[in-house]
Amino acid sequence: MKASSLQWLAGRTPAWKFEWESLLRREPSTSALGHPDTLVYKMDETIREVLCALQRQPRLLRPERQQLNSLERHCACLLNPLSKFYATGEVSLHAVAVGMDRMDLDEALRRFRFLGLEEIESLCGVCQNRLKPGYPEAHSADWEARCAAYRG
Repeated sequence: MKASSLQWLAGRTPAWKFEWESLLRREPSTSALGHPDTLVYKMDETIREVLCALQRQPRLLRPERQQLNSLERHCACLLNPLSKFYATGEVSLHAVAVGMDRMDLDEALRRFRFLGLEEIESLCGVCQNRLKPGYPEAHSADWEARCAAYRG
């Protein structure tokens, strides 16, 4: 990512957060953890992590492994509150990055999705629905294969 694009995106952080929070508040919450008031505190940290990752290593080593499906659909039981958190964050990044260089925007989106997938998978790993019949045990080979299939 070009330094000018990174600076431009960092300058759009307040707009990104505003748009993200607006979208998140329109989504129905499935639990107390999914309530926007619970999740909004993560936005600054998440944006900072994405910007730092873009600054440290401008290109992901293997972008072809990025998730192609919706972040919301990554969770099999659809109850993971981070799925909607990251899905709305991705949409808001698209909205505020209008006019940004397409290759730089694609890289920012890959970084954002990579971070989102890691956190979604972590929470899915302790999901009580995984104890139900038909769900692979967390961190088992079947579970890893299921997560890899979602990542693409």
